[in-house]
Amino acid sequence: DGNRQNFSRDPRPDTVNGIDRFRFYSRHSPRLPSLCHGGIRFFFHLWTDTSNHNEPWYLDKQKRDILDSRLNQMKPPYEVTRTCRPLSEINLWKAAEFRSFALYYFPLLRDLLPSVYYKHFQGIVYVLQVLLQEKVPLAFVKDCQTVVVRFNREALALYGLQHMRFNLHLFTRLVQSCIDWGYLWASS
Repeated sequence: DGNRQNFSRDPRPDTVNGIDRFRFYSRHSPRLPSLCHGGIRFFFHLWTDTSNHNEPWYLDKQKRDILDSRLNQMKPPYEVTRTCRPLSEINLWKAAEFRSFALYYFPLLRDLLPSVYYKHFQGIVYVLQVLLQEKVPLAFVKDCQTVVVRFNREALALYGLQHMRFNLHLFTRLVQSCIDWGYLWASS
């Protein structure tokens, strides 16, 4: 494509340009750590931030203490390389802790979050579980796109426009990223 501009600031020749028939994809591949530390953390912030104390999804101190106790009692599966610290240290949590919580510990919130919010978040947990498998049939990947669109639409209805952030948009990029770049775990 002779009309494509080279935006490289490196004065050395661009080695990629020399590869015959190479096509640069402009689609951004969201990285799993960005999704976990951004998107999943976003919901934790909504659920635990005291400025939301009048909201139905708010986890008050008593519920957070119950969750901490449950987290402390959990025996994580061998895949979990970083166990979750207490909620009092959530500002220090790494992306791997948010991922672990979403994939393995989320059921601990079943009776702490109102059912409608719990079921809503289960949608993104399902998408992560599907897209992080070793092999994913394309039909499952495409089904995840429907789930993500519904997830974002319901997030707007449940949490309100004032809480919508770019982090939710990253979830919409998950499926196309898997189609363009392959398995989510392989590109993160």
